[in-house]
Amino acid sequence: MSKLNIILPCAGAGTRLGLPYPKEVFILEQDKALIDYTFSALLTEKDFVKSVTIVLTPEKVSIVSYLKKWSDYFYIRFCYFNPKYTEWAGSIRSSAEDFSDKNVVLLPDSIITPEKGCPILGKFDELLNENDIVFAYKFEKDPDKLKNLGAVEISAAGAVKRFCDKPQSKHELYNAFWCSFGFRKEIGDSLLQMMQNSIAKKSVDLADISKKIGSFPVESYRDLGTWESIEGFHRIRNE
Repeated sequence: MSKLNIILPCAGAGTRLGLPYPKEVFILEQDKALIDYTFSALLTEKDFVKSVTIVLTPEKVSIVSYLKKWSDYFYIRFCYFNPKYTEWAGSIRSSAEDFSDKNVVLLPDSIITPEKGCPILGKFDELLNENDIVFAYKFEKDPDKLKNLGAVEISAAGAVKRFCDKPQSKHELYNAFWCSFGFRKEIGDSLLQMMQNSIAKKSVDLADISKKIGSFPVESYRDLGTWESIEGFHRIRNE
């Protein structure tokens, strides 16, 4: 089977940090920028990676030169955000021409720690052989956290039953959030259209689509897109 195309949506304005340059190249520690943590994680599972697709806007073109440091390790390609789309789901849809048979979306301002013995890309590669869509998730029931995350409902058998991006009500419907997701090329556009619906706070019932959906849990997830989370990251590093 084919290897994975990794999609990093970097077209966001980064308003939470309010930096005068792309947040992805914000140096967090020891000359390591936010986006370097994602590439470092990819390097540990390099054998599963076919390509890395970066979606950006003209204002964030400095990311291209910054990522030259990784060009000896990965085939990196860039595409511009298509303004006919919106939000992060539209950012991913903008790269549709570069979709491979199997694709995995990682957020460039976050760190995912896999469960022991369950490497993230290896698990996506395995599950996308048999499924159309795959979610990596972390259990969570705190409404204050779910309202700022991509909430999902995971059944006792591990099935993903529904999802909604940052739900502002009915939090009891969800018991986890997605940290990353993967999809087969043929389902990409319709899945991302559903995700755009969820960004509009419409809960998406996955029972309504006749597609195979897999999932697996991760040990931890850290969003580094706010100053509060960055301060927490440094605090843990210094303990």
